[in-house]
Amino acid sequence: MIGMFVNLLPYRIVVDPHAGFCDLLQQVHQLTIDVLQHSYLPYQYIIGQHQQRERHSMPSIHFQYESLISSLNHKSNKQLTLTSDTEISLYTDRDWSHGNGVALFDLGLTVSHDHNLQKTDFTLECSADLFTSQEQVNELSSRFQQLLRQIFINTMLHAPIYELSLILPNEKQIYLDLNGITNTTTVILSSTTNSHLPSSKNITTNTPHKCRHTIDTIHQLFYQQIATKAQKIAVELDEQSLTYDELFFYTQRLALCLIEEYDVKVGDIVCQCVERSISMVIGIMGIEMSGAVYCPLSPRDPEERLHMLVRETNCRVVLVHWLTGLKFAIRVPLLCIDDLLSIYHNNSRRRLDILSELTASSEAIAYTIFTSGSTGTPKAAMVRHRNFVECIRALVSIGKFDDADIVIQMARCSFDIHLSDILGTLIVGATLVMLHPKGNLDFDYLALILLSKQITMIQTVPTLLNQFFQYNNGTDYVLGEASIKNICSSGELIARNEAQFRLPMFSYLGEPFPSKMASLLKRNVPASTRIWNFYGPAEATIDCSYYELLGSFDFNTVPIGKPIPNYCCVVFDKFSQPVPIDQEGELFIGGSGIFAGYLGRDDLTAKALIDIDGNLFYRTGDIVKVDDQGLIHYVGRKDFQVKLHGQRIELGEIERCLLELNVSACVVTKWGDDHLVAYVQGADISVDTLRDHCAARLPPFMVPSLYVVLDEFPLNANGKLDRKRLPSPNLMPARSNCGDCVPRSVLEKQLQEIFSQAFHVDSPDLECKFGEFGVSSIDVMVAVAIIRQKVCDEIDIGLLLSNPSIRQLAEILEPLVSQKERQNTSVKVVLDQGVHDRMSPSLFLESFGIAVLVCQWLLPIMLAVRCHPSMLLVVPFVHLMSYPIWLRLLSSRIENVGRIFSSSFYCWWFLDRLWRNNTFWLRHLLGTPFYNSYLRLCGAHIDVGTHIYTTAIDAPWVLRIGKNTLIADHSILNCLSYLENDVFELHKIHIGSHCLIGTRCVLHDGVDMDDNIIVQPMSPVTGHIKSETLIDGEKQMKTSFNILALRKDRSFSCWQTIYQIISLLLLSFSHFTLLVFIYHIYQTLNLPAPISFAICWTMWSFIGLCFVLILLKFLVGSFVAGEKCVVNSWLHLHKIWLRQLIVSSFHYTLSLVNSYDPVFPIVLRWLGAQIGSNIKLAEIDTFLSYPTNLLRFETGVTAFGYVLLVPTEITMIGECRMDYITLGAHINLGNGCSVLPGTDLKSATMIGNLTRTSRETDSHPGSILIGAPARVMPFDMPSRNSTIDEIKAIPLWFKCLCHLSSNCALVTIYSLAGILVGSIMHTALYCVLYRWRSYLNYSAISYFTVKVHQEYEILICPFLGNTQWLIRLFRLLGARIGTSVLIPDCTSLRDFDMISIGDNVRLNFPAYIMCHSYEQRIWKVAPVKIGDSCVLMCGSLIMPGCILSGGNRLYPYTMVMKNDHLPLNTHWRGLPARK
Repeated sequence: MIGMFVNLLPYRIVVDPHAGFCDLLQQVHQLTIDVLQHSYLPYQYIIGQHQQRERHSMPSIHFQYESLISSLNHKSNKQLTLTSDTEISLYTDRDWSHGNGVALFDLGLTVSHDHNLQKTDFTLECSADLFTSQEQVNELSSRFQQLLRQIFINTMLHAPIYELSLILPNEKQIYLDLNGITNTTTVILSSTTNSHLPSSKNITTNTPHKCRHTIDTIHQLFYQQIATKAQKIAVELDEQSLTYDELFFYTQRLALCLIEEYDVKVGDIVCQCVERSISMVIGIMGIEMSGAVYCPLSPRDPEERLHMLVRETNCRVVLVHWLTGLKFAIRVPLLCIDDLLSIYHNNSRRRLDILSELTASSEAIAYTIFTSGSTGTPKAAMVRHRNFVECIRALVSIGKFDDADIVIQMARCSFDIHLSDILGTLIVGATLVMLHPKGNLDFDYLALILLSKQITMIQTVPTLLNQFFQYNNGTDYVLGEASIKNICSSGELIARNEAQFRLPMFSYLGEPFPSKMASLLKRNVPASTRIWNFYGPAEATIDCSYYELLGSFDFNTVPIGKPIPNYCCVVFDKFSQPVPIDQEGELFIGGSGIFAGYLGRDDLTAKALIDIDGNLFYRTGDIVKVDDQGLIHYVGRKDFQVKLHGQRIELGEIERCLLELNVSACVVTKWGDDHLVAYVQGADISVDTLRDHCAARLPPFMVPSLYVVLDEFPLNANGKLDRKRLPSPNLMPARSNCGDCVPRSVLEKQLQEIFSQAFHVDSPDLECKFGEFGVSSIDVMVAVAIIRQKVCDEIDIGLLLSNPSIRQLAEILEPLVSQKERQNTSVKVVLDQGVHDRMSPSLFLESFGIAVLVCQWLLPIMLAVRCHPSMLLVVPFVHLMSYPIWLRLLSSRIENVGRIFSSSFYCWWFLDRLWRNNTFWLRHLLGTPFYNSYLRLCGAHIDVGTHIYTTAIDAPWVLRIGKNTLIADHSILNCLSYLENDVFELHKIHIGSHCLIGTRCVLHDGVDMDDNIIVQPMSPVTGHIKSETLIDGEKQMKTSFNILALRKDRSFSCWQTIYQIISLLLLSFSHFTLLVFIYHIYQTLNLPAPISFAICWTMWSFIGLCFVLILLKFLVGSFVAGEKCVVNSWLHLHKIWLRQLIVSSFHYTLSLVNSYDPVFPIVLRWLGAQIGSNIKLAEIDTFLSYPTNLLRFETGVTAFGYVLLVPTEITMIGECRMDYITLGAHINLGNGCSVLPGTDLKSATMIGNLTRTSRETDSHPGSILIGAPARVMPFDMPSRNSTIDEIKAIPLWFKCLCHLSSNCALVTIYSLAGILVGSIMHTALYCVLYRWRSYLNYSAISYFTVKVHQEYEILICPFLGNTQWLIRLFRLLGARIGTSVLIPDCTSLRDFDMISIGDNVRLNFPAYIMCHSYEQRIWKVAPVKIGDSCVLMCGSLIMPGCILSGGNRLYPYTMVMKNDHLPLNTHWRGLPARK
């Protein structure tokens, strides 16, 4: 046999990193000798005996040592000269190797030593299959050379192996450049952690704006901004705003309260649990100003966790507000910020000195914020003032933001970036824009804020922005050209040809920034927009590194960049040695932002902070690598901590929570990008129990999305948990337990597809709650956004959360979708009829209809007077019967859907005017069976036992009301709605049995209510309402009622009906007797007829007023506070129904006294009310309708127009309860507000317009209440100047004289000129007096003008509503009104010469446009502009200074606040208005 037979001997070398190189050589030498005894064993046999061992990742290596006299043949090799006496020859299998071009091993090293030349050559032989480029071989040789130099030249033969560095000189320079270190002779990168690492004093910034070296506290920098920017807007939230001066005023009061009332010292911890609001900003800055330590508590956390965190901090006090105060049941001092801000009105100089004497230094703790803890207990990171201030200065120096920016605050308070948004913005002098709670979950609202507030900097996580931009690609808000024509940012105008939204800066924190997201932004923002990726744990104070995306980039994931100024970053391996470029290691952060430690956890602090060269570095636990450009790339974690939507989560904390249950073991992992999965080993444990347990103890972002219960965990060979073998979460079992996956309707199929797209679940079950699919809050936002785009734009996130399954949501959305489809179909049908142009108003039809209405009203009166005065008793019957007669004649011509100004529309208009002219007579029938009978005669379907106390019905023939239902007074049943394209539609209103509809509710746009529904006062209702639903304002809640109590029979007995008949007859007889008496006086007066008639008219008003007061005082009497009754009880009939009947019957006699008459308080005191001095009331009717002995008003109360004191409060079982109404001193009741029994308000409270107060309303002195139900605003009424009062009192005798004069003038006009010409002359007199009012500034003429106006509204305006004659009248009075405008009543507008209305504007009744206000009895005016094609629905209110751009729709009970500007083609609802 010929050849060389070689047997390979494999052996393993275990390297001890703590051993030296000589020790390693000795170990290899000994192992080489020991292995020779096994040389007889074949290589394949040895490998076969160890098949269970995995193949090692290292390549096959061949080592050969040659001792030569002559050198090795190098005839075609490539040589790399390293030093003057060292040479390494590099070979590849493609070039030259053993003469055949084939490498025998993956990597071969030949060491050749020439004894003659005393020279050693190293030859690397590399396989081209493994080493794909020459650069790889060069890098390997360079690192090998670096090792040789350290071992043999630097004499590190005996140093531990882990100290041998592979870092090349150019890589050292990259690390130095990374941290901005220029002095390479004194500061170098070393392999030890105890010497020569970059210190903070050597760190410089590469930007022109160098960080200041002086250190201040947060509140000191805030003081500096106040000194220079006192009147600049500091913070905004929707329509609310505070300047720097105002913000300082409130924070100063809070700080003083903390110091004086709660004994807060410098360094004490003060927690705050407040929803996103202006109160949050005041609270944070107030805490800092007091020298205390701010600690945020998330309102989303469960109560048990909040209590635990409070105990951990041992805080002095917890700041709350009205939304969060009930979360704390433990004994801890609570301070409501909203209550506080009105307590400290007058701060003495001594008290202000307390703040100036505080000794808080830059080293004091500014805030502490809880992060997830691996031990199961959250740990609180403490950050100094110096840390925060230097971090913000560094961010300003790199250009992240400055004092010219407008910053939006989106982060939750559990995320430390909210401090950068709030405190950082304020200490640099920028403007902060807050979103309302859950505002960051509403993409439409967010887009509107970005546009309307001209946001220049937004900071949030990539996931949210990615979904937001994808959603807005299908809308016009941000990316649409129409939405950005006049958008300004950073004070510069945007050119019209820019088809993108200009947002000067984006930044993203808390999670990896995918390159696809970067590409999306690059495509959708201007080239000038700067896009940043920031990184920083809470322990490093918000941000510590950044990367700005400039031009194109080739990264799969955007790097976290390089350190910001005054920070440095180093990357170490597990032996605390620097790692080479492109190698993974743990990130250590040093510099000015390193935190002070964990609160009460010195052990954790010692582990997290390490000393390097006399400087503290924070051990992040993040695995990163640095590329050859000096950029840091985030790779992952070294432990089981995960990041979810920007939040760092220690999975051990969740596992410890689960172990509190009856489980033997558990493990939590992150699945995908959005889910936490909990694997539990245990018996008799349900997923619902696990989910409820976690939800009660963990914050929402830490609650696992999915739960998997296993009999036993998979284990590896060592008996430890094998995480790789854990089963993937599967949603199929959850679906099989719920129901079916087959949709029953098109809507359910649409929602199923949307859920599948948003929640990433195939064919989700229709009856499973989406929480069981493991969804995140981002997924829910996406679902809402898609539903708005494809199904219904009226859905909000609250509706989805309250109806979490597809089937539940479909049942809620069905009526809304059907209504929208009907509207679209209606518009299409009308347009398909061939009428594509707008129809014009017909003056002929309007004039003819007005003439018929006047004749129908006057002829019965004239005939009755000619026949016999007693025939006047028949006039009401004739007027009332005319409506059903005309309805029968015109019903065939009335269409449910038609064109505005068509014949069908004018038929409805005529009937509506006829109904409103009969309102005075109908008020006498309210609450009686006769009113129900009359409605039936008018086409309505009214069941027995129903009580209806409203006349605000525009189409009674489409009503259908079940039995024993109560509809309270001033409710509005609005059947007609104005649609797009000049189309109107009459909707049916169906109200089930045993329903309770509160005062001033608006039922609109089609209502279908089941049985047993309660609607609280001032609530808008539309669509289908399920049984046993409680509607309170805009909220609908499923609740359980006492059905037996609610379903009581509310029918009147026979004797009660007789009582009502007798009351009506006696009241009619009283009117008749009074008229006969006045008639006899008229005949006895020997004066000219106009004067005699005017005197009798005045006497009738005066006698009628006295008669009303006598009846209320002695017939109706007083009421007992707290007493309850049912609507069909004798008590209710006598005390409530009869009182309202008397007041409404003599309504016109009360016009003798005008608004804010000083007689009003005198009258109320005489009737038993406890009334203070200086009371100003706009109207007396509502106060007389309420049991006057239950009124308690202190000094200075002011009530403006349309205020309603609701006589009774309807309980949940249908009872009516009366109680005191107590108003403190100097309270203002806004226009249209409703005050329920039991209201008790503190002094100096402002009740806003359209606001509802009740016994649940809680106020503090100086608070402002807005909404239904009322809620306290985060700002107070300014201090009142008691010397200013522009509501002047006029003596009664003077009013009677003016009343007599105006009546005389009107009688003269009509007696001489007749009805037609007299109406024209009356109009001319009214217009002349109004237009010349500024020149006739005398009290007598002014009051005479008011009386003429009142008589005009009574005699003429009721016939002009919704006609072009009323529009022409407004134009004569100075209003600028376009064409084809519909205004229902002359009271809808005030201050005519300050109103501008575009074309095709529609107002429902009642909707009001006001250009004036009495703010604390001070008259203020501002013009109002309404653009084209706006629709103002029932109960909407436009305040002074507002601008509606056009195409706006205001839903019922929407109040547009002062000086608001509504963008084009937007819909609004709520108090105050929101999109």
